[in-house]
Amino acid sequence: MVLGTEIAHNFHLHAYAVPSRMNGVEVIHGNSLTQTLSGLASDTFNIVYISNGNRLTLPEMKETLGKYNGHPYTIWVNEQEMIKKVRAIIKATGLKEVSEEPGMLLELDSYSTVKIKDKIEKATTTEQIEYVGRNLAKSVKPVDNEIKKYYNKASEVILNGFETDFYLYYDNNEPVGVIEVFPSSSETVGIYNLSVEKKHRGKGIATRLLQYVLNELKSANYKYAVLQAEDEAISIYERIGFRPVTRFYEFR
Repeated sequence: MVLGTEIAHNFHLHAYAVPSRMNGVEVIHGNSLTQTLSGLASDTFNIVYISNGNRLTLPEMKETLGKYNGHPYTIWVNEQEMIKKVRAIIKATGLKEVSEEPGMLLELDSYSTVKIKDKIEKATTTEQIEYVGRNLAKSVKPVDNEIKKYYNKASEVILNGFETDFYLYYDNNEPVGVIEVFPSSSETVGIYNLSVEKKHRGKGIATRLLQYVLNELKSANYKYAVLQAEDEAISIYERIGFRPVTRFYEFR
């Protein structure tokens, strides 16, 4: 298995798996890309993921972007697909690179479980999924209330046996943090949306949330945990044992 490709596969599936099961959301699979049209004014959920750079054409890209009808969107490309042709097509559409983030991997055989005594629960109710939306909406600047709308709509899919799971961290019986796990195979699980409310940061909550789910994944005999890291979180992941194996590029 090429580890960078496995991370890209997980990220690609995560971008459309839940949306494809939601009412009012459209997912289009093209020759070279997958497009999610959420109907919301948020680039968090209006995603174009380029899965085959060799097949991408400028007319296909222009047609894809035109379907957003003025709604914000974001384009993601893994480094394996970021070939010269893709950069030229993206430049021709007027898009600009806004971020470059490492895709990181942890081999769970090498991870030593850590005893966590904190109250952490898997989300099993609509109220808990709605909290996920409120937390994540506040985690971006400016606050994006479209994120709350999305999770209110997605709660039924998430809670009705779909494989993505959210875990909530509680302080004095109030949720203050969240993390998502999303399997893409019997070996690999992606970690997403690790977020702690601002007033509770600096207490190690994010680290303990991450360690808790890694304990669960190792116990379930997964081999790899993968994630896409923002700059401020890289040091947390590296301390636990994650290492960069690929890169992702974001354009708007």
